[in-house]
Amino acid sequence: MTEFPKDGVFPAITTQEKAALYSFRYDIYVTEMGRYGSIANHDAGHLIEPEDEQSRLYYVIRDGQVVGTMRNTWGGDAAFPACLFVPVLPQHSLQFPVHDCIAQPDF
Repeated sequence: MTEFPKDGVFPAITTQEKAALYSFRYDIYVTEMGRYGSIANHDAGHLIEPEDEQSRLYYVIRDGQVVGTMRNTWGGDAAFPACLFVPVLPQHSLQFPVHDCIAQPDF
């Protein structure tokens, strides 16, 4: 497991940061919630979705560990796949913050 030295919210840029984010998602969505098992990479313990490639990914660090993630997909970064809003609104005005994922704190 990767340890991060500083608490805060950060963009996932490096391969190491993205791997930690995908692993955290896997732990929450696949292991704890029993969701997305059909698309998860069980060998690597990662949950990666096609939208991740055209989105901005963020992760939250507390006490050196990933405790939250977020994916923000914005039409100004890349074209959206066909969806209900595309014919009505310009691409750059569309933004979808999704995949918010936060660990339950231990009290």
